[in-house]
Amino acid sequence: MFYKIISILSRGIFRVIYPGSRIEGLENIPVQGSAVVCSNHKHWLDPVMIGVNLPRDVNYMAKEELFENPVSEWVVRHLRAFPVKRHTVDRKALKHALGLLADGELIGIFPEGTRSKTGELQEAYGGVAWLAIKSASPVIPVGVVGSYRLFKPMVIRIGEPRMLTKENESVKGKDMEILTKSIMQDIEELLR
Repeated sequence: MFYKIISILSRGIFRVIYPGSRIEGLENIPVQGSAVVCSNHKHWLDPVMIGVNLPRDVNYMAKEELFENPVSEWVVRHLRAFPVKRHTVDRKALKHALGLLADGELIGIFPEGTRSKTGELQEAYGGVAWLAIKSASPVIPVGVVGSYRLFKPMVIRIGEPRMLTKENESVKGKDMEILTKSIMQDIEELLR
């Protein structure tokens, strides 16, 4: 319920502070079933901007530091986020994400692992490809375009979902790296 209320309020606020903003490709979000939503990450508002504008709830992996303060922990948990230890293989977070995907949920991930200070795409971690392959879920690339300057429009472009592998196809090391790079290329195309 908290998620829905915040979504409605945030959408209204965003319309006022970012007039003329638009969302392209909403038809690419499946009505049901799991998917891994992957986006560029340049501002702390990215998960909010994307999450409140999608027709389904998104469960975001969020840096564990957000869960250290009781107030921010309460807020992010009620916004369906769960902690991940960045710059490492966090098996607990990955297991939780796989469980959500098995339940037909959307998982939101910023493959770069942190915000880009320049706005340029950074190198991605392989967890996104691993999750998509392990859960047999499509990846949905998202590009957030704009500066988050007050009264300047923002654009969220949602790309077509795609499966990274064929059914029962095995993927190892170098192939995982190639698939991760292809996800980032999909996001980069949406930023143009």
